[in-house]
Amino acid sequence: MTKPHLAVIILNWNGIKDTLECLDSLTQTSTQGLHFHTYVVDNASTDNSVSIITTKFPHIQLLTNSSNLGYAGGNNVGIKQALQDGASHIVLLNNDTTVAKHTFTRLYSGVTTHHFHLASPKIYFYPGREFHLKSYRKSELGHIIWYAGGHIDWNTVIPSHIGVDEFDHGQFNHFAETTFATGCCLLIRRQVFDRIGLLSTAYHAYFEDTEFCLRAHRAGFRIGFIPTSHLWHKNAGSSGGSGSTTQTKLVNPSRLRFALRYAPLRTKLAVLKNHFLKQTY
Repeated sequence: MTKPHLAVIILNWNGIKDTLECLDSLTQTSTQGLHFHTYVVDNASTDNSVSIITTKFPHIQLLTNSSNLGYAGGNNVGIKQALQDGASHIVLLNNDTTVAKHTFTRLYSGVTTHHFHLASPKIYFYPGREFHLKSYRKSELGHIIWYAGGHIDWNTVIPSHIGVDEFDHGQFNHFAETTFATGCCLLIRRQVFDRIGLLSTAYHAYFEDTEFCLRAHRAGFRIGFIPTSHLWHKNAGSSGGSGSTTQTKLVNPSRLRFALRYAPLRTKLAVLKNHFLKQTY
């Protein structure tokens, strides 16, 4: 029996500190029979990322772009290469994450057992990077949920995370079909790309995963949440942190683009009004 080829794609743009920590955590992961291969795609970093990664992780396949292609464009470079190399399953993984020993084996097992085509694991805030850090006891840090499944709220056109800000005491320890899986860590079967194509480069940053999941869902693919697999996320590490001016500037045009294409008419009008009101201030 041919071993499944799991390709992990990590996009880096001037985030060498986070990327190195992410890659360090990958060296501790268990493969348990999976043919496992890691690609790092560098989006024309200027922080000496390419040289540092090449030196510290010479066995990682590094793909370099001559310009910043954004989240979608950069990841698409890695996806194309992985598919060309024969990958049967692809995992998009944010560079501002750290993984647990069994993150990928359990993610793959959950997808296979429950017949999902796309799926994300349970994701915790990286310790000390919680939204409401002062609200938690020290012993709870590292167990505060960032994502435990999700859906698209069509009233606001915002992908909503289930369980966000909650301490994990097992309340989300059940496999579930969902309509939104996060690009922070997203496993995708090869057949999904064969059917619906790659990530849309119309979205430079944010909403690429939302749009991809919507297309996949409409094409009949099952999207799942895998609670047995987990990792930690620093959240918006490449855009200055959650709620930063940089993040807001990136989110707003992508949200508007997504709303105008997919949202109900009433929501389209509300998002348009809100967008142009903000432009006047």
